[in-house]
Amino acid sequence: MRVTEYSLCFCLVFVARLMVMTTSASEVIPSLQPPTTVEKPAVAPTQPISPQQIHPSFQQQPPQMPSHFAPPGLGILSQTLAGPELPDVKDMTNPAYLLGLAGIHLQFGAIDRAEPLLRTALEKTKDANQKLAITQALGLCLERKGDNKGAAEQFESAYNASTNPSEKAQLGLSLAGTYLRTGDADKAQSIALDVAKPDKARLDEPYIQQNVLHTLTEIWQAKPALLDAYLADAEAALAKDPSDTVLLQRLSDIYSNVKHDPVKAASYSERIAAAHPDDKMAQYRLAASYQQSKQFDKAIDLYKKLMAAPGERKDEVRSQAFQVGMMMLQAGKKDDAVAWIKDNYVKDMTLSRDYSMVSMFYEQAGMNAEAEESLTKQAELAKAPDEKVDAKLRIADMAFRKKDYDKAESVAKAVEAEFKDNMNAQNRATAMIKRVEFEKNRPAAPIVAVKAVPVGKGQDAKPQALVTPPDVKAGVPATNAKPPTAPVLGADAVPASDPKAADGK
Repeated sequence: MRVTEYSLCFCLVFVARLMVMTTSASEVIPSLQPPTTVEKPAVAPTQPISPQQIHPSFQQQPPQMPSHFAPPGLGILSQTLAGPELPDVKDMTNPAYLLGLAGIHLQFGAIDRAEPLLRTALEKTKDANQKLAITQALGLCLERKGDNKGAAEQFESAYNASTNPSEKAQLGLSLAGTYLRTGDADKAQSIALDVAKPDKARLDEPYIQQNVLHTLTEIWQAKPALLDAYLADAEAALAKDPSDTVLLQRLSDIYSNVKHDPVKAASYSERIAAAHPDDKMAQYRLAASYQQSKQFDKAIDLYKKLMAAPGERKDEVRSQAFQVGMMMLQAGKKDDAVAWIKDNYVKDMTLSRDYSMVSMFYEQAGMNAEAEESLTKQAELAKAPDEKVDAKLRIADMAFRKKDYDKAESVAKAVEAEFKDNMNAQNRATAMIKRVEFEKNRPAAPIVAVKAVPVGKGQDAKPQALVTPPDVKAGVPATNAKPPTAPVLGADAVPASDPKAADGK
């Protein structure tokens, strides 16, 4: 967010507050001072500062802070200011004050000013939490400076000192990324695999494991040999403990997203699902693996099995029934898919969302009339204006893709007129109208007749460069240009359809 007059004023008020905290009442309120014969020089009234007068360094986009910690020092500084004893703003040895100042400098990209403050604060502090915050901030400062080696040292220190499981994991992933930027992929993988160890104390464990896989993928792309070695070690570990679900899941993810071998990935997902038959997420992941590996019949059987499970909720059964229909379509069984959807989904539709879902099925099946009818019904049942807009503009989009530009434009204009106070509707409808206008006014591609004249005979024949006729300039055909004709072959040229053409005889 760019610095506005408001944020600048906030900074000025903040500084003024600090000044008030360290200034005596007689200095703040001159009227309370005893009369004196010494006159103070007059001070010119302060003029408001316009955005144009702000220094360019304050106008630029402030660098983004990492997600795993807040702007360094600001939290500690605010707690310090709220306490009974306020820090002396003139005391440049107070770690909280130095950390707060450095945080402001970092926020606006003044790295050269932030670094010495942070190093002094790190020397002076004796509080463990404060030291952790300073270390993180210094690592960030060095990283922005381009000193990845120095940043890695600070992040590793913070990583080893952190006691919060989730924060430690995030610091570890940042550290792995920093090591990768230094060119030390081995160290980066070691840190990432350390973070990958399951920890029940981490409330965001699924999110962390996703980030671990993303980080490892970047490392393995930089040094593929590490992946091959890891897979060999993982397979050996799995042979010793075939029930290691975490390792099975990681191997499934690697073969799915890194090695791009969906069949191999599915084999690991099968083992997980077999070991945890009551784990619905494991069953859903297996169905997704079957779909990715194009084992549609297995995916269909698994979804039907889930539908028949005792105690399954009605909404889950309907969702699984819809997935079966989609799998049948992908398997090329359109008639079976349509019959299935009508018997297991369409007959119980009551909500606008149902019609939205089935419209996607019909559209993928090439049944545009049924898809449009479902979208129309969705618009009728929808209560939220944006849902109505979405249904109607999907009709316009379908018409556009069929090149029925008049209908697409008509529907979009109707939406524009109906939802005058809805900015989302106005923007989307206008975008559709512009797309239609562009297609309607698109110039036709120029028609140019050319001749492909081979030079030489038999195997030595080489096609001549295509030459634009002299009466065609700038891509615009002349008024006497003739329609395109089949290429004219030389007398001894052999048509491509002739089996002799394969060997040039």
